[in-house]
Amino acid sequence: MYEVFGYIASVFATFAFAPQVIKTIKTKKTRDLSLFLLILSLSGNICWLINGYGTGNNPLIFSGLLISFLLMPLFYYKIKNLKADRKIKSVEELL
Repeated sequence: MYEVFGYIASVFATFAFAPQVIKTIKTKKTRDLSLFLLILSLSGNICWLINGYGTGNNPLIFSGLLISFLLMPLFYYKIKNLKADRKIKSVEELL
């Protein structure tokens, strides 16, 4: 029974990122997105994914995969825009 709430929470958490992903893909603008936030979000989701796998918690695995997948376009456009805006030659210069 509680697993159902886990899946519902996974869907809500995943769809919370969807509007930002859609807007970023449409506009290709990421100036107001924090690279640090994206790094923390991806790291946290990977940890939830590992935890879900280790404990057999399918809703955590589900949400970890979906949210991590949704963060990828945001990372792509953020790094692409940072390189273009600042004339950065490599990703290492960002960190």
